[in-house]
Amino acid sequence: MKKFILAVLSVVLLLQCALIVMPKDKRDVILSKLTFNSSRSNELELKDLEDGRYIISSNRPKEISIEEKNGKSFIRPFTVSKEGFLTYLNSSLVIKGEGVSNLKLKRIEKVSGFENGKSILPGVYFTNRNEITTNAYRVKNTTSQPIEIFQGTTEENTKDTIYPGDTGLVNINKKRIQISSEDAVKFSEAYPKNSKERLFLPTAYGNIDLIHPSVILLDEPFNGYKFWMAATPYLKSDMSSENPHIYASNDGVTWDVPTGLVNPIDPKPGQPKDRSIYNSDTHLIYNYEKNRLECFYREYNNKEKIKATIKLRTSTDGVHWSEESDIIKLPVGLSQAVVLEDGVYKMWYIDGNFDVCYIESVDGMKTWSEERIIPIEYKEKNVYSWHLDVQKNKDGSYGMLISSFKFENNKKVDLYNTGGARQEMGLYYGSSKDNQNYSEFIKVLGPTTGTNNWDNRGLYRSCYVSKNDQVIVYYSGIRTDGGRGLGITVGKDMTHLKGVSFSDIVDLSY
Repeated sequence: MKKFILAVLSVVLLLQCALIVMPKDKRDVILSKLTFNSSRSNELELKDLEDGRYIISSNRPKEISIEEKNGKSFIRPFTVSKEGFLTYLNSSLVIKGEGVSNLKLKRIEKVSGFENGKSILPGVYFTNRNEITTNAYRVKNTTSQPIEIFQGTTEENTKDTIYPGDTGLVNINKKRIQISSEDAVKFSEAYPKNSKERLFLPTAYGNIDLIHPSVILLDEPFNGYKFWMAATPYLKSDMSSENPHIYASNDGVTWDVPTGLVNPIDPKPGQPKDRSIYNSDTHLIYNYEKNRLECFYREYNNKEKIKATIKLRTSTDGVHWSEESDIIKLPVGLSQAVVLEDGVYKMWYIDGNFDVCYIESVDGMKTWSEERIIPIEYKEKNVYSWHLDVQKNKDGSYGMLISSFKFENNKKVDLYNTGGARQEMGLYYGSSKDNQNYSEFIKVLGPTTGTNNWDNRGLYRSCYVSKNDQVIVYYSGIRTDGGRGLGITVGKDMTHLKGVSFSDIVDLSY
């Protein structure tokens, strides 16, 4: 009898202990599958649950994070408000955060552990986001904190960060999406910013793989054309073909090689297979006083102490070009941009520290001023300038369009350790009235990551012209297989761009 009483008391005590560990509001959940860390009341471990999708809810929204048992975090802190989805697959998950004992789980469906051969990314998938289809969306952050949007699988996922008050363009290319705060965002379907296809611009090397465009738009035709472009071929990073080409157009979309012009206007310097010396980085302007085109480009010679030489060729008809002349030598001198204003040549370029530098000449480029660094502030963190274009806007300001890359490696970034980051750049824009104090640079265009589009890896040096009440951006795109090309996007300003394609019937000259 004593043994029986002791056994009953033991069972009662065990039940009481279980009720202390498991909160009362968890009784509608499979309690044996949820384990609270005995030493930390802010950790909840999920193990031995059936694979599937669960509704996760809380009557006290708190910051939580979800991690694998091995500590690999899948999600940054989340605010659980209303209801979200939690996808549980095979491994043990740990939910950490204040008030996790208030969470409730309810299994709603079974899911497969694989989608297109890849494991599904564990995480919170909010209920009102599960009908989002593959497309581009404008996402508005209405809170005072940055939000992060994750999409994809454990092997392949992307993250977009949208800062308070900003509207970002997010390409949804995966079936599963997780958002760091349900009430933080407003989704609206966006028209595509990027061109569906590349411009048809045949090069001297049998391809249309151009980069680094520089375009001018004239009020009156010059030798029969209003639009003129300088650019360089660069298929699969072949530096030997990176030689300046010239094109002309009357609608800004369909381009010609003017009759009699033979591209390139300057062949590769040095021996054909010598990769230590090559051309690059075209920039085109129109000199109204001398009624001529002026094409600047960069010759880089790794064997010389001062490696970069900015060169110039001019033409009074766009067909016949002068001999080259040396303008200035620079240690690095990446992506020079030139504005001719009131007889003063103004030049911007990127140096070896990724700084934007400025010099000017008041005597026809015979001498140049001391170099001045222009401070550049990005809205995003860990962004570095690489190539740029500068234009004088109609309101008198200087507009700067920079192709920039993100580098979050712990190493100090330099020209030689950026890895593939410079192949995955986006375009950022800022402006200034005095060419010293520029507005904060915001991202205005990115690659179509996750698609099979021609610009699905990254963007490169781009340029823009203004016409009436719109801006026309000509941008360089990079494909994952190494292909290059040029696209067009147009809008009332840099934050309202819409892609224009070669097959579209459009005339950008009006």
